[in-house]
Amino acid sequence: MKKLLFGGLIFLIFLLITSTVFATDTTQFSGSSCPITITNPSESIKLGPNSKVNDNIYIEVPPIVIGNTSADYKMYYFSTDRTFACSVGPSTNILTDKLYPVATSNHAQNAWCNYSLGSNTFDYYYNHSNQKIPVAEFNRIAPSTYWKTNYYGSYSVQKLNTPIGETDPWIITFNSGENKNEPYNSTSCYQNTVHPSVACLNCYSGIDPTSGYYQDCTSAYSGFIGMSHTTTSAASNYGATGFIDEGPIIWPQEGYISTQVGAGLSESIIKDGYIYLFYIDSRGFNYARETSLARAPVSGKGLPGTFKKYYNESFTESALPTNFSKSNPVYTAKSGKSSPLFSTSPSTLCSLETYAPTSDLTFKVAKLKGTEYYLGVEQEYAGNTFVNVLRVSKDLIHWSNGVSVPGTKYPASNFYSGFGTKLLLFSVFL
Repeated sequence: MKKLLFGGLIFLIFLLITSTVFATDTTQFSGSSCPITITNPSESIKLGPNSKVNDNIYIEVPPIVIGNTSADYKMYYFSTDRTFACSVGPSTNILTDKLYPVATSNHAQNAWCNYSLGSNTFDYYYNHSNQKIPVAEFNRIAPSTYWKTNYYGSYSVQKLNTPIGETDPWIITFNSGENKNEPYNSTSCYQNTVHPSVACLNCYSGIDPTSGYYQDCTSAYSGFIGMSHTTTSAASNYGATGFIDEGPIIWPQEGYISTQVGAGLSESIIKDGYIYLFYIDSRGFNYARETSLARAPVSGKGLPGTFKKYYNESFTESALPTNFSKSNPVYTAKSGKSSPLFSTSPSTLCSLETYAPTSDLTFKVAKLKGTEYYLGVEQEYAGNTFVNVLRVSKDLIHWSNGVSVPGTKYPASNFYSGFGTKLLLFSVFL
């Protein structure tokens, strides 16, 4: 079986960075400047914790934190192939305390959690006393929920002020989905629906018996970005339950024309009345993943059909194919064009460590308080190595050259061997 680094069981790093950002001028960054200086690099990275909500709930993505409607409480969204939302009180330190949403004999309950959303496989497992979904049931529902058959977790969450026509604020989630072959038992498995010619028993995602690591069958893998929403009302447990899944909101530029393609691993931020959505698009080329950008007016609530892709200095390209139908998709259909936000060429990096990047894996962004700047942290794949890179922008569109962060380069083997150790190898801003 081959490796796929686009999605699947990926591991993460909490990244706490002490950095000073210097602007070379007051114009927008064109990608030719190196305005970032990292001070005290040997002390700038804090790794950990090994993340567990409790002994039974495994997460891959560092939690997304949203202010709650209850006084002094915040909602933490923990995700992997499913998302749990936990209302956490002020006495809990998320960096040092393990969360035990269900009281056990050894631990008192210190967080109130609910199952929010998940893949077809996990949703059945959760609602049927930890039983795996039967193959016949999987096959019955997979064609109509193709964007979340095997994996569906929230990689970005936003809270919107009460939309027009609503009585409560909205919680919207942007979810990374996967459609792939996976085993059910030694004689049968779940068949992907995007590339059905790849027989499940011949190539599937799972534990490689040779390496012992989880690996995806790349020829039967497709990544999706979906959107869900709920309200912060008491009926939805203040943003933890009651999610309505709207399906895909971003489609790959070249469609799902071949193997190892898709869109996924999204990040969002709100600026000047727009929701900016960063995502990775493989553009139909094996492993040529690039960070792209789309945006939608906040008034559109992030729903399908409201996003336009950034291409040639404007947001005019449709994020979904023409006449797109969620219930009857044409997988080979193309969506609008998109321009990659930055090059991963070594010549465009202000590197502190030597490496040769080939593609993007994740991109996260945050506003630098008290400034007009946004700081982005990008995880790049370079041959058999991963490294984290910082970039800075004033408008979320034009980004500076990247500065590699000392201490964040690690071998790709850690990416797979970390499964089951609860290691966090993705980068986020806390």
